[in-house]
Amino acid sequence: LSSAGVRSQRAAPSSEYPVPPMDRLILHLESGEAAALELTHEQLFDAPAADQVPDIGALIPGRRGRGVRFAWVASLASPGDELVFVTLESTDGRFSATLTREEMAEAVIVHADGDRPFGADDGGPFRLYIPGATDRCGNVKHLGRVGFCSRPGADTRPPEEERTC
Repeated sequence: LSSAGVRSQRAAPSSEYPVPPMDRLILHLESGEAAALELTHEQLFDAPAADQVPDIGALIPGRRGRGVRFAWVASLASPGDELVFVTLESTDGRFSATLTREEMAEAVIVHADGDRPFGADDGGPFRLYIPGATDRCGNVKHLGRVGFCSRPGADTRPPEEERTC
């Protein structure tokens, strides 16, 4: 992964992580054996052209921002096939949603407004959108951590019948 310029560190269970820094997105694998990754805005700007989304508004009208395809980010973490769930956590740890990797197939992580990092007022530093998703509560503002796991992880979304996200 050094060729992608990705910093790594030993993974720990999500509950043991400190609040993530606002200038990087943290990815971790359930096993704790694989390295956790920290992706900076600069690394996301340098994603392969095929994995960049220059305008999320082209996929989700009314939204703005520049992003990268979640599939590219997931490929950097190299989760095994047994890790079928993705837990998305906000930077403050108060919101989390767990989705299947299949549900995340079209997801985009928005990280910039033009050439500048996405601001907190817009849901940054990172914001996840899933074009065409029926459950808008899977679109996560202030995304700070992404975990790959074999069982459903933390999910603070309201029950489906009460969701108004």
